[in-house]
Amino acid sequence: MPQAGINETKETVKNINIYSPINGIVTGLYIRKGEKVVGTSQMMGTELMRIADMSQMKVDVNVNENEIQKININDTTIVQVEAYRGARFKGIVTRISQSNAGGGLPQSIASMTDQMTNYTVSVLLLKESYATISTPENKYMPFRSGMSASADIQTNTATQVLSVPINAVTTREDEDSTGTASLENNNTETPVKEYVFVVNNQQKAMLTEVKTGIQDNEHIQILSGLQEKQQVIVAPYSAIARTLKNDMKVKLVTKKELYQQKKQSKD
Repeated sequence: MPQAGINETKETVKNINIYSPINGIVTGLYIRKGEKVVGTSQMMGTELMRIADMSQMKVDVNVNENEIQKININDTTIVQVEAYRGARFKGIVTRISQSNAGGGLPQSIASMTDQMTNYTVSVLLLKESYATISTPENKYMPFRSGMSASADIQTNTATQVLSVPINAVTTREDEDSTGTASLENNNTETPVKEYVFVVNNQQKAMLTEVKTGIQDNEHIQILSGLQEKQQVIVAPYSAIARTLKNDMKVKLVTKKELYQQKKQSKD
């Protein structure tokens, strides 16, 4: 290139300023002084750096297609960050993707392998929930881009309701039902109902049908079938799900005694 062209290019570059649309911290620097970049109308521009606004932190989580329809914007969320084990932070849902996470190719592969399709949900962390760990030592930025986290999205809430541990509820086929026949394919469908085992005055397990409502990771709401102060068998789940029968004699023990007996039986 002639010297005149070089001088002209230098003068042009002097007048070019690139500004970030946000204030933040550089989390990735991909081009350094003296390296070539592309920036024309015919070609995609070169990524110079990434800047993050650390004053607003969000968590992107994948939600499968069976659960995504239950989630709405502004749903409250409990977030756990791997770097702060035991701590629980509050957040709200700010975005729900309309397409599957990853694009078209993963979707086509998932359809061939019968895998679940996931959608991305963005959760904004509320500053007041992590104020105690936001200190001058970490420059008031306790989180870093790329940290691993999980989120429990609260899609519905209920207060002052009757509930039992999830392990107490089991499903059994309706033995009294003859099933409903489908004329198209001659298949017989046997209704499956939800039950709990209630302990009566004779220390016997009574199979009791219930109707359930919403649930979290530990408890499930009982809409009908139980009353307050009834004793319900909650463990061991293997017995509740398979071996325990109606009118079977049982012995009530504390959770500590139960797990102590299980440990001794393994030894």
